[in-house]
Amino acid sequence: MRPIASGPAALTAPVFAIVFVGAVALTTRWPEVAAFAATAAMTCFSALISREVAPTLPAESRRRAMLDSGFTVLLIAGSFWNLLLTFDAQPASVVDHVAVACVLVSLLSPTALSAMGIVNDPTERRFRRLAAGSATAVIAGMAWAAGPAAGRSARPFGILAILATLAILRALLTASTGTRPVIDVLARLQRRGRVVTALHATYVTTLVVAMWTTTHHEVMGSIAALVLILAIVTQHAAARENLDLHRQLATRLNELEASEDRLRILADTDELTGLVNRRSFVELLDRHLRRGLRCSVLFIDLDRFKEINDSLGHEAGDDVLVHVSSRLVDALGPTATVGRFGGDEFVALLPDTSSEGAAAWGQRLLAVLSESTVVKGVETFLAASIGVAESAPDSCAGTLLRDADVAMYAAKAQGRSRVAVFDPALLAQAEERLHIAADLHRALGSAEIEPFFQPIVDVADGRLRGFEALVRWRHPVRGVLAPGTFIDVADDTGLIVPMGSQVLAAACRRLGEWTRRGLIEPDIGVAVNLAPRQLIDRAAIATVSEALVESGIDACRLTIEITESALMSDGDEVDAVVRQLRELGVRFSVDDFGTGYSSLTYLKRFPVDTLKIDREFVDGLPNDDGDAVIVDAVIGLANALGLVTVAEGVERPEQLEHLRNRGCARIQGYLIARPMPVAEVESWLGSQLNVTVTQTG
Repeated sequence: MRPIASGPAALTAPVFAIVFVGAVALTTRWPEVAAFAATAAMTCFSALISREVAPTLPAESRRRAMLDSGFTVLLIAGSFWNLLLTFDAQPASVVDHVAVACVLVSLLSPTALSAMGIVNDPTERRFRRLAAGSATAVIAGMAWAAGPAAGRSARPFGILAILATLAILRALLTASTGTRPVIDVLARLQRRGRVVTALHATYVTTLVVAMWTTTHHEVMGSIAALVLILAIVTQHAAARENLDLHRQLATRLNELEASEDRLRILADTDELTGLVNRRSFVELLDRHLRRGLRCSVLFIDLDRFKEINDSLGHEAGDDVLVHVSSRLVDALGPTATVGRFGGDEFVALLPDTSSEGAAAWGQRLLAVLSESTVVKGVETFLAASIGVAESAPDSCAGTLLRDADVAMYAAKAQGRSRVAVFDPALLAQAEERLHIAADLHRALGSAEIEPFFQPIVDVADGRLRGFEALVRWRHPVRGVLAPGTFIDVADDTGLIVPMGSQVLAAACRRLGEWTRRGLIEPDIGVAVNLAPRQLIDRAAIATVSEALVESGIDACRLTIEITESALMSDGDEVDAVVRQLRELGVRFSVDDFGTGYSSLTYLKRFPVDTLKIDREFVDGLPNDDGDAVIVDAVIGLANALGLVTVAEGVERPEQLEHLRNRGCARIQGYLIARPMPVAEVESWLGSQLNVTVTQTG
């Protein structure tokens, strides 16, 4: 509520006081003029206060408050008019005149103001002043009226009534500093119903007696008393209504305070896992470091957690996060503080621990997380990449967390499911990634990203069967960059999607151009990698369609290569994209078969045409028995399912011989040709064509 002494009411109060005192002083000579002036002043004062307070009232009680205010304004106006006309017939001193007026002001002004809700919402100190001043004014007024009958002077009681009125006005015109209504005082009065009834009865009785003893006309006295009673009754109803509103407000405030307490806690802890959240963890770490205490931080990121969300749903993913948090807390014990930074990122503060000790804890966590977990009836094995950073004398929370985060990314780059300890060289690598990301944004808007092509040939007769398009970055300063330099950055930043679309369009366009120029046969195809991010993007359908239309090649000549982990996703988005691409006539190949989960269920669910044997297994042929067993098994599985096998990374004749003997259909690798830019491919195709023509001739 706004302070009472503000706006029009505050400016009107001094004017009212001057007019009122001047009018009373003139009552012995011009009673009618004085009566009119005093009545007009008091009416304006009450009306302006009503105008000031009305906007602050609740909408549901505003009409009642304005009605009560109207009653009171009429009562004040009529009472002053009647009182000042009476002075002419009953000569008295100026002090007596002022005393009578002050009694009426003391009794009637609080009635008007409380009816509008002002007195019901003061500070407790002001409430007491109003109560004390009103009680003093009532007692002084009764003593002033009864004084002459008892043979005593009434002047001291008149002076007391004037002082009580000034106290009331001071309380009313003082700005409120409280922020909550005095609900307890009203509630105590409301619980004592008999006391309240007695107070109102006494209040009404004294006012009626005052009206009857000061009036010159019985009719005027009766009307004034009736208006007074109506005003008091409506004020009582308004007071009860205000009390109910205050109670509702108190309940609401209590609820808000409880909600603030809960928010202060939904502020310190992670809602899902109950661990401390990022803000609280950083504050705790910062306090620890300011005290000069040694510690280490583990930055833990679950590997391939997105695949759980995509395949089993986000609800299952949340269950996994809760389960992981419980395992981390149990494994690290009570001395460590474990927090969740969001998503699948966790952190742990290990007090008085070196980086070597923290790395050992990290290895224990990897073992704990790798234990079998059943999620929605599916047995799942988790893995994580963990970065370790140890505090230095000048460390701050932000720096230490950054170092641990950098080490975690190094663990991922080293093959995931491992622990890496921070060293300054890793920070340089992280800065390098930032530069690569910035340059990559620029490169996508130019012609720096281009496909290189590696031939795929038939094992039986060496005939060209197609190409694999491999992305390269022709950097203006660093030269031609292989995918290992930038592909992870592209994936992390989301640039892998526009990059993949650009390479796809360029590869299809080149294949169509070579066909029209007669450099390749019309059945030669091209294989292009599709990133997992593209596989769940419905825009991939339009991207592929546009590339086929623009290049003019048949859809069956385009093979989309996707990884095992991408195929294993059970998401509806993946199924829809693969199904629509298949309906276009596009073929599918599983890249790096055997390096992922190697689940066979997706081979039945998805329309796969080709299995590509990863170079990791081809490299040991024919001498490595383990590689030979795996390669033989993949070839046998593909042949049994009617799929084509393509072995990657073939570099030596003995590897080719082993693959031919085992029934592998196609190969690619340095033994045939390296990945080549467009110009070299065209030169290579020309040389192959000349060889073919010579042999034919």
